[in-house]
Amino acid sequence: MMEEILTQLRENGCRITPQRREILNILFASKQHPKAEDIYEALRHKMPDTSLATVYNTLNRLKELGLVDVLDTFGEESARFDPITAAHDHLYCLGCGRIFDIEPHQHEPLAQSQHAGFQIVREQTTYYGYCLECQGESGDEPPTILP
Repeated sequence: MMEEILTQLRENGCRITPQRREILNILFASKQHPKAEDIYEALRHKMPDTSLATVYNTLNRLKELGLVDVLDTFGEESARFDPITAAHDHLYCLGCGRIFDIEPHQHEPLAQSQHAGFQIVREQTTYYGYCLECQGESGDEPPTILP
């Protein structure tokens, strides 16, 4: 998969710098849908001269080319980046902020129906709740979040 992405970047005029390669490695190694800042923190230990702007520029280029999805529906200041662009849904833990991939829902996708003439080009569902760790080993109810 990584080689396919590198090929697409090259075909679209992007140089494959060591920084870009490492950004991709960090993004694809993470299962937590990292923010640009998370990638930057991981990167600066290996390549301290790399700027946050380089990370953002690389992620934005990947987004433009459809090579990553951007998840920005979690009420955070920064978007999360998902290297899996195939249709799938997410579980978002309100306690720790982790995001888990799940298979898409099995009902008839709204995208296949006509709804007031709206043309749907992408579909994704996010379920909000608490992971097992945040529920506590005792099975206590998670804290209530008031609006």
